Amino acid sequence: MEYRAAPIARILADAANREEYRCLPFLKECERLCREGTEFPVAWAQAVREKAKGMDLSERDAKLLLSFGCGVGTTDVEGQLANCTLHRKLFEQSLQAAREDKDKHGKLYLKLGLLSGIGISIILL
Repeated sequence: MEYRAAPIARILADAANREEYRCLPFLKECERLCREGTEFPVAWAQAVREKAKGMDLSERDAKLLLSFGCGVGTTDVEGQLANCTLHRKLFEQSLQAAREDKDKHGKLYLKLGLLSGIGISIILL
């Protein structure tokens, strides 16, 4: 944003076609909607709502994505960068919480699976 000062539709199209963002299908959908003439904030919200279900995003993450899209393209470059910085920090916090949750519950599910397997084996014998 800061160096290229490109329109948001161009930045979005570039991001949607990059390999590292292929795991974010809403980018491609938003880019398509923008190409068809939909305003960016509307296209972003629609794409996130449609594609978030298939991505197993938490409700908090989906809301963060929607919030990010509401702030893009509405201010000057400094405002855009501040929006990106804020949402980056919020997503980092969400990622950290998800990792902690995985560590906490992952071991529990592993143990439950192991004990269930042993229990079924005993019943079958």
